[in-house]
Amino acid sequence: MNNISKILESLPNIRQFDLKRIKNKILYIGAAGFEDRSVALFNSAIKQKVKFEKVLAIEYEPYDDKNNKKIFGEYIKKIRVSKKNETWLTYDRFAPESFSVALHDYIKEIKRDTTMLVDISAMSKFLIVVLLQELRILPNDLEIVYAEAKLYHPTEKTFLEKTKGKGQQELPIFLTTDIYKIVTTYSLSCISMQGYPIVLLSF
Repeated sequence: MNNISKILESLPNIRQFDLKRIKNKILYIGAAGFEDRSVALFNSAIKQKVKFEKVLAIEYEPYDDKNNKKIFGEYIKKIRVSKKNETWLTYDRFAPESFSVALHDYIKEIKRDTTMLVDISAMSKFLIVVLLQELRILPNDLEIVYAEAKLYHPTEKTFLEKTKGKGQQELPIFLTTDIYKIVTTYSLSCISMQGYPIVLLSF
């Protein structure tokens, strides 16, 4: 058995999420995205009449009008979270350190009897890493939730249309383009030790 297999075996099993089994107060942490599934957990809470004590909402920068902050805010009102218990933080994908610092300050106020409900459905990969790196210092229960999309893009039909007649090396170009710069945060950095890897690149 290799190391990856050991790591995978130690992780919790993926299961259907049940809001009702959380008995503590709930701090919901989620990002305002552009897909319907970014508010799926709010819909579940409304249907099951489960109350969120607090909401930590994350807004992306640079601004993209596809990310619907307004709808996300309306759902926060629907689940009746008071204004004093609603906090917005900005995550700038080109400069994530400011988010890391603001989050570090925010979590100092989280009480021990609170379950942190982290909805990663609309989160970028690096945002998830930065978020979990900060939350790991807390002794609180933590639940990670992901709402699947009914349809993922590009569809097979779109993929085949766009790649028809092209060589293998050209296939992924229309999916993701450009690397702007390499970013990290202070909490994910360390002193370089002789003989150890200098950097870990994660995609």
